[in-house]
Amino acid sequence: MPYPCPRPAGFYSFLACYWLLVLLLGTKAHAQSDEIERWGAGTYCYKQVGERSLRLHVMNPPKWSQTDARPALVFFHGGGWVAGSPWVFDWQREHFAKLGFVCITVEYRLVGRETLEPPFICIEDARSAMRWVRGRAGELGIDPHRIASVGASAGGHLAACIGMGVGNDAPQDDTDISPVSQAMILLNPVLHNGPGEYGFGHKRIGERFRQISPFHSVSAQAAPAIIFVGTEDPLVPVPMLREFADAMESAGVHCELRVYQGQGHSFFSVRNENGKYRAITVRAMEQFLRSIGWFDALT
Repeated sequence: MPYPCPRPAGFYSFLACYWLLVLLLGTKAHAQSDEIERWGAGTYCYKQVGERSLRLHVMNPPKWSQTDARPALVFFHGGGWVAGSPWVFDWQREHFAKLGFVCITVEYRLVGRETLEPPFICIEDARSAMRWVRGRAGELGIDPHRIASVGASAGGHLAACIGMGVGNDAPQDDTDISPVSQAMILLNPVLHNGPGEYGFGHKRIGERFRQISPFHSVSAQAAPAIIFVGTEDPLVPVPMLREFADAMESAGVHCELRVYQGQGHSFFSVRNENGKYRAITVRAMEQFLRSIGWFDALT
């Protein structure tokens, strides 16, 4: 019968160290999980559509209290209105929760890939979610006057619609509660839904584009914004965003545009350069929120 290969020198010492490391990492992971649990991560149904419950996921910061009046970030995922997951913003959500913000990710209905259905239900759900959050600000420990909409790509479109008061209401919504955010954080956002080289989704939306196109809805009532984009983004043209930012500033609304050379769509994800741009964009988000005074509410 064959003999087993001889163990290399120090093998059993290595094995003991390996299992100790596994134990320590497991303990650390468990501790982190317990810490997040103590913060108060909760899932809530914000709207019922037929048999489907639409949910949002809340993460409270350390030392959170229901009597707080903290700023909040509400995240909308991308995916061309046809796909995507709210978990794409988990890292950012936890980052800002650690800094003291109440952070919320939203599930919303998607439209069919082949049907060319316009994304009106997506905007409707986004507005419903914002109303749910603002209407329960007292229970969530949130300042109802400091709720930001955050989104990427098609989620950036939803976040911009929210911050600019654009879109349609669900029949069951309480329209006495405003769905409009007080700040917008937009990552390679779809802002132009009209015809021409700048437009995205025009084939779906057609001549109704002005109803839901943030580019065509700039006014003095829009929320202040920060926008992130890469120069090599094939879906969101930099010149279009420059025009949008200039129009916002002309209307008296603060709007920062951060352009990153050589970067494509969703360049801020962890998959890109080991998360380098994820960290860069998050630091810029912090600077923006400080510039509009939202960190003052945390001191």
